Amino acid sequence: MRIPDSKQPTPDDAARFADTFDNLMNKLNDANLKTIAIRNLEGHTVQEISAELGTATRTIDRKLKLIRALWEEAAR
Repeated sequence: MRIPDSKQPTPDDAARFADTFDNLMNKLNDANLKTIAIRNLEGHTVQEISAELGTATRTIDRKLKLIRALWEEAAR
């Protein structure tokens, strides 16, 4: 039984989140896109991701826009 004010997800909520996350990550057909998405979700800045991947910040910005577009399309 879930406590109403609990911040812990129910097992069903956690399973739905995991399924949704997996489905969204599967929409990214490129390993770099997956890495960028995960780093961004972890809270890393564009500059940090850029430095880690040895890529220009503008490239990271562009790829994040592509990721958002792919995920928005998947949500429809």
